[in-house]
Amino acid sequence: MLFRQMFDPETSTYTYLIADPVSKEAVLVDPVREQVERDGQQLRELGLTLKYCVETHIHADHVTGTGKLRQITGCQGIVPENAQVACADRHLADGEELLLGNITIKAIATPGHTDSHLAYLVNNSHRKFGSETPPF
Repeated sequence: MLFRQMFDPETSTYTYLIADPVSKEAVLVDPVREQVERDGQQLRELGLTLKYCVETHIHADHVTGTGKLRQITGCQGIVPENAQVACADRHLADGEELLLGNITIKAIATPGHTDSHLAYLVNNSHRKFGSETPPF
């Protein structure tokens, strides 16, 4: 698994890049509008195809870059099931999984910061991603 943690100092937001090195499919977790160019450059440099942009939550504390990345790459925009977003390609519920080459990403409901907040468990390992906290 390929992993990058990227920080946007303007919004104090982390974006996570996860990719399967064999299929070259990638997902961005919580991309921010201010860093779409940086994220696209990372994908190009690594020779990756963006399959998904996944949000942990929808809230005023960061403005997503998913819409712009969808226009540029054709990726799917995915948000938590209970988020009030009509323009998403898919709404993900607690326990649902995404496949990224040989990588499985499982949604885990973690309400708190927002009612629809999700964290993501990668390959049923100890590595879990959620916003507002570093990966653990």
